[in-house]
Amino acid sequence: MAQLTDAKLEKIRGLFTDETGFQTPKVDIRAVVLNSGKILFTKENSDNKWSLPGGYADINYSPNEIAEKEVFEETGLNVKASRVLAIIDTNKHKFPPLEYHFYKIVILCDLVDGNLRGSDETVESKFFDFDKLPELSIKRNTYELIDLIKLPAYGSS
Repeated sequence: MAQLTDAKLEKIRGLFTDETGFQTPKVDIRAVVLNSGKILFTKENSDNKWSLPGGYADINYSPNEIAEKEVFEETGLNVKASRVLAIIDTNKHKFPPLEYHFYKIVILCDLVDGNLRGSDETVESKFFDFDKLPELSIKRNTYELIDLIKLPAYGSS
């Protein structure tokens, strides 16, 4: 696993020894926010690449609440979750080998207000044309994922 994921052996060992009980996929919530036909991305501190705002599903929050919270925390924008665009399995959608098995829930959010900014986790946030995407953080989102959600996202705006 360490060789496949480029993660340190100590981290991999911890992944398997810290989990108890029945093993299940991790849940990652990603938000799609559109503005004038452009899609919102945030530049990650960890790899200096771009991703849809989002993160792990938190206990006691619904997926919609997580999407709204993550967008605000990472970008400074207030949004209202609208509908699920996709639920994908990273093992089935050309993601690189990851430390965990993930389900990603991609939620379309309507822009309410706010000012774009970075955060503790992000360098900056910006809207991009679908045909001029930045270099993606492919552990978080892939170009295939963006293609998958493009038509459903456009169809609702």
